[in-house]
Amino acid sequence: MTKNIFKSVKTVFSMLRYSMQIKTNIAMLIIFTILGIVYEIMSVFGGKAISFYNGAWMLALAPMYSVQLLYSTLMSGVIQSSGIRKLITVDGALIMKELFTVLGFIFIAVFRYLNFRFNAEGGDEVLAGIIYYSIFTIMLSLYTLVIYRYLYVGYIVLLPILIIFMVAPIFSNRIIKASESMKGSFLSVLGLSGNYFGCLLIGAILLIVDAVLFYVLSRALYKVPLDERAFKRLLARAK
Repeated sequence: MTKNIFKSVKTVFSMLRYSMQIKTNIAMLIIFTILGIVYEIMSVFGGKAISFYNGAWMLALAPMYSVQLLYSTLMSGVIQSSGIRKLITVDGALIMKELFTVLGFIFIAVFRYLNFRFNAEGGDEVLAGIIYYSIFTIMLSLYTLVIYRYLYVGYIVLLPILIIFMVAPIFSNRIIKASESMKGSFLSVLGLSGNYFGCLLIGAILLIVDAVLFYVLSRALYKVPLDERAFKRLLARAK
């Protein structure tokens, strides 16, 4: 079984040579990863408390470029007509995404712990970023699965949800702090105030949910052809 898995991974990576704008996608993946890490490191050694966001959303966004990189190979006539379409859209996409998602989670977990330990202010907002990273990862997974197959559905339904999610924590945290009945922070309402390992556990569980959800939906949708309009700019540059 291990041999089959290794063979599948090798096949998936060998297909990347058919990807459109491979340099651009790899560059964006690296840029968001580096920016996320730098932002988190600066927060630790800058002596300032950080919010839900900071490097978390950058590190959560980076893996989506690896999926886009793999999806774009299906625009090639060679792969489109081959028998490895399912391998690419299901197993391959999951492997690529989880590789960078887990690495991002490790970075977030380490830097948020250091920030929580070294900086006294905003402790709960620092820890909440661990959970935020995992939730944002789930939303981006859904967005990616839909947008490349049902372009307008993705824009109409999922894009507004993503925007709302980006803004909601700011207002919810302010409401909680200003409320007479709810004191503390969002984590205190959940009973996780100052609980690093509790946030880490919930974040890890959510990432497992994300992986399962991504795999199940990928299997359900792999026969749906990718919308070429989603790759319009990539196609135009590739010509």
